[in-house]
Parts: sequence; structure tokens; C-alpha cells
Amino acid sequence: MAYTAVSYQISQLRDFIADNAISDQTAQLRDFITDNAVSDQTAQLRDFIADTAVSDHTAQLRDFKADTAVSDQTAQLRDFIAYTAVSYHNAQLRDFITDTAVSYHTAQLRDFKPDTVVSEQTAQLRDFIADTTVSNHTAQLRDFLADTAVSDHTGLEARSPHVA
Repeated sequence: MAYTAVSYQISQLRDFIADNAISDQTAQLRDFITDNAVSDQTAQLRDFIADTAVSDHTAQLRDFKADTAVSDQTAQLRDFIAYTAVSYHNAQLRDFITDTAVSYHTAQLRDFKPDTVVSEQTAQLRDFIADTTVSNHTAQLRDFLADTAVSDHTGLEARSPHVA
């Protein structure tokens, strides 16, 4: 497995992902991803995330996130998490996460990052998440994304097809 050096930025992103179910940072990340809908890059991640719930591509997305500290996109995400405010875009991404259907919101998210499937960066986040599956934080995020349960902390509404 490939490992990257733990940078300050990666530590922040890892902590954010682990803690988002009980943190107001969830709204910030939702805003960031949705605000990037005007980017051509969004189209590519849109399809990738929409199709990866139970596929090998899941590992590729995990890899992608691990090595983003060296990219301009990471700088944008880092700054956004630090400075952004909750906006109407929040609601758009909330719907995307809870529904994960091919939709207008899915189209916005897809463009966020180019070339994620074939990126060398993909292997690195896959290893990161694989190595952290024993942590409670990882389990929380996994359950959060899988079940999209109603949570006062995240503000996400259960809208996935398997939730009444």
C-alpha cells in the first residue's frame, strides 16, 4: 500500500471527515462542493461519486482524497473549510448526499475534480481509509453516508430510496 506523509492539511481533512456527523463543518464542506458547480471539473467527480457506493471505484475516490494536499484543488478545499459560510448551496448538496440519484445536484458535484478515476492520488486515499476502518470515526462516516439518517447535527434529511 502507498502511504503519504501526514500534512497539516490532510490532518484537517481527515478530522473533518471523521467528525462531520457531530460538527457544523458538515455544512461548510457541503457548501464548498456545491459552490464548485460552476467548474468544469465538477462534471467528472459527479458521475464518479454517484456510481461508487458499492463498486471498486470507491477505492479510487478514497485514494484521490489522500494526496490532494499537493494540488490546487486541495488548497481551495482547505480554504473553503476554513472560511466559508452556510449558504443556499448547502441545501443542494444535502439533497445530493441523501438521494445520490443522477440529478441536477449530482451534475454539480461531478464537475468538482478531473481525472479522479485514473489518478495516482486515488490509490493513496484508498489506503488511508482502509487503514482507518477500525476507528469509530470511520464507522460513523460510513454509516452516515450509507444511511443518511436524520441528524440534528448534520441537518441532512433521510431521502435515500431505502429510507421511508
